[in-house]
Amino acid sequence: MNSVDPYSNKVRVRSCGLLIFEDKILLVKQNVPTRMSPVWIPPGGGVALGESAELALKRECKEETGVSLSGLRLRYVHEFIEKPYHALELYFLADRFSGEVIKGSDPEHTQSEQLIHEVCFMPFDDLTMLNVVPEFLVDELKSGRYLQSQISYFKSDR
Repeated sequence: MNSVDPYSNKVRVRSCGLLIFEDKILLVKQNVPTRMSPVWIPPGGGVALGESAELALKRECKEETGVSLSGLRLRYVHEFIEKPYHALELYFLADRFSGEVIKGSDPEHTQSEQLIHEVCFMPFDDLTMLNVVPEFLVDELKSGRYLQSQISYFKSDR
């Protein structure tokens, strides 16, 4: 993205969802401004002014994947800093969902500028072969540590 993109030169709060079903995680393959090629990420996006993090996640997940999340519990806080980008990401573990998985869209982008390539439940065993962002999630999921009850903090500097 260029220097006038809406994600740069500010701290952005993002809400992200971890939906686990039968040892698979719901992931979205999409373009992101910090990578040259598409990456696999949990559904989520920016929290709007006056919107709670949980409501933002529910909205973003529905837009991107067609799935409605419930039973949300904050599990990870991830701070990403790569100038000119800075994001504070809140990862919620969902214990229930409804709806059918579809490749959704981002209403903030025109039809010709959509970022999403694919949406699917990806088996944990396949995660090491994919470009999953943020990287800490692969180890957390494969080890089962995502099931722990405490909130964990990760920071990525590049």
